[in-house]
Amino acid sequence: MGIFHRLNLAEIKQYLDNRAAKGFNVIQAVALAEFDGLRKPNQYGELPLKNLDPTKPNDKYFKVLDSAIHMARQRNLFVGLLPTWGDKVTKRWGEGPVVFDSVNAYIYGKWIGNRYKKDPNIIWILGGDRPAVKDSNDWRPVWRAMAKGIVEATNHQCIITYHPGGGKNSTSQWIHNEPWLDINMFQSGHGGGHDVACWDLAQRDFNYTPTKPTLDGEPNYEDHPVNPWPK
Repeated sequence: MGIFHRLNLAEIKQYLDNRAAKGFNVIQAVALAEFDGLRKPNQYGELPLKNLDPTKPNDKYFKVLDSAIHMARQRNLFVGLLPTWGDKVTKRWGEGPVVFDSVNAYIYGKWIGNRYKKDPNIIWILGGDRPAVKDSNDWRPVWRAMAKGIVEATNHQCIITYHPGGGKNSTSQWIHNEPWLDINMFQSGHGGGHDVACWDLAQRDFNYTPTKPTLDGEPNYEDHPVNPWPK
């Protein structure tokens, strides 16, 4: 997920070559990275935003994304591109800082949508391991604004999904009827045991109207402990 931030272009090329050779056709990567991605520079010493302001992206930082997305296309790879990791909208866990609201999310969404509107190998992923609604907190206006910017910039020529948090959560619970959401995504997770019936989660999403595709965006990791967070 953090290839734009943590790798240089030679390393990104090596990674994409490896993925393509193994038959993968989609890689996920995030523009505003997790692990203090706003205050820690990339491998070329560049920060993604000026003064932590989403309306002032740093062109030098995004040139790495430009090159990586182009390299992915050359290898017949789609990029599941997250405009930001979720801790920049709601911290909850992670480094943050929270920098988005419904005003600057639209501006940033339109900017990044316009930058990559001519790249046919982009699948947009909002969220970033975060719920859209939690208890009395509702972050849907922020994500809705970001999606609106992307949709307008691409003239509706885009595919958008949303990466929810774990615990058997799905986008269908909060944003199924949002017109910008093309694909539901759930996360069967990796802390609830080895018998999570992900097929039931897929069936749950399938039963919603209108019917939308759904996928398990974050299943149990290979060799991950069955229950790393015992109560």
